[in-house]
Amino acid sequence: MEKIYDDKLLYSGEHFTCTNYLRNVKTGFKYKELEAGVNVSADNKSQKNRLLIILEGSIRLNYEHYATKTINAGEMVLLSKSVQGYSKCLTNVKLLILAFDLPIINCDKMAFQAMVPLMEQIKYNLNTLLIKTPFDKFIELIVFYLRNGVNCAHLHEMKHHELFLCLRYFYTKEELASLFYPILSTSMDFKQFVLEQYPKINNIRELIELSNMGKTAFYEKFKCEFGMTAKQWIIREFSHKLFYTASQPGITVKELSNKLGFNSLSQFQQYCKRHYGRTPSEIINNAIIKK
Repeated sequence: MEKIYDDKLLYSGEHFTCTNYLRNVKTGFKYKELEAGVNVSADNKSQKNRLLIILEGSIRLNYEHYATKTINAGEMVLLSKSVQGYSKCLTNVKLLILAFDLPIINCDKMAFQAMVPLMEQIKYNLNTLLIKTPFDKFIELIVFYLRNGVNCAHLHEMKHHELFLCLRYFYTKEELASLFYPILSTSMDFKQFVLEQYPKINNIRELIELSNMGKTAFYEKFKCEFGMTAKQWIIREFSHKLFYTASQPGITVKELSNKLGFNSLSQFQQYCKRHYGRTPSEIINNAIIKK
């Protein structure tokens, strides 16, 4: 077939000066080429869910809730906004990332909510999904756009929706439930609210006030969505953060105490002894051994 167009962006000046051109993509697609040894991302300061699609190479994931895992070319994985950690390139890597809060179309949200019953049969540890046709063609076009400077906000929004449509058309509900397990919920907006606000609050009372819900209604909804009380969940999340942070090479007791927000070393020491039966030093040593 005769080639009609050159493989380059036409009228680039018009696109780059448009008010809808995204110079810094916070929600949408990013294409990256990284060298071996580079960290793909540190703690999730962007407060976005990130779908990592590995095009070439291998990446090792080290995130606080899960066992260390390696994903390879031809796989995708979800890093939810609720986890902290880093992803290290084991080889030179090419990848496509979608940063998002929730599916932007209501029918996509409803499809996610319908997958909740499938969660009972899933054992989750950063589960991956293989890239297959025609999803690979969709990815190829997105990468082509990004490499040629196409960064229109409207395009990102449309392709965001198209990605979820493509997944729903050509992957089973069981496969998608396994991939998106951390963000599935019967009330996705409430779950997102909790995951977004949790790092910013000091106690459950503040979270209830921000929710504009009555205390009883909040507690009931929380237990329905998370399968445990708000207090149990916050204690679990804090424990994940403590042991993950304690496993970082070279960290001291004082640094650990400061990162966890304690007012004094003595307060931190008392907390560790009361809740874990160990001193902070013992927790650090044990976490590094297990890593």
